[in-house]
Amino acid sequence: MAIPCIVTVLCYCLIFVFIRRSRQRVQAHGTTGPGNTSNKAPSLHEIRALKVMVVVFLLILLSYLPIPMSVGIHKMMGKKPPISVFHVIYSSQHIAGSVNPILYGMSNKRIRDGYKSFLSGEMIFGRECCRVEREDSRSSS
Repeated sequence: MAIPCIVTVLCYCLIFVFIRRSRQRVQAHGTTGPGNTSNKAPSLHEIRALKVMVVVFLLILLSYLPIPMSVGIHKMMGKKPPISVFHVIYSSQHIAGSVNPILYGMSNKRIRDGYKSFLSGEMIFGRECCRVEREDSRSSS
């Protein structure tokens, strides 16, 4: 359990460093006006990204932690855990995996807009298609 947690934390740290360096490179090419913030202070976007990564990591950790805890507790008690315990644990892991895209969607406006576009049919049929239908229905009435 410790090795996957360490690997996950390292990957998230690398993602955060990449985001930070990208912002610094973009700012280096921008103007040095009042809108340009210091490269040393984390930006609001970096703080939001870090919060999302922490929440996602904690969700994953909480969904996988019951397995070693259950096995350890039942080994100490000297008996086999009931199968219903494993059903609940594995269900929580699948739910955590399903909640992950929702968490990203709630935290990122672009992803929210993408979900809205997909669910409204714009992504499938295209905006032009929807506009043409509306124009045709107006001209025929």
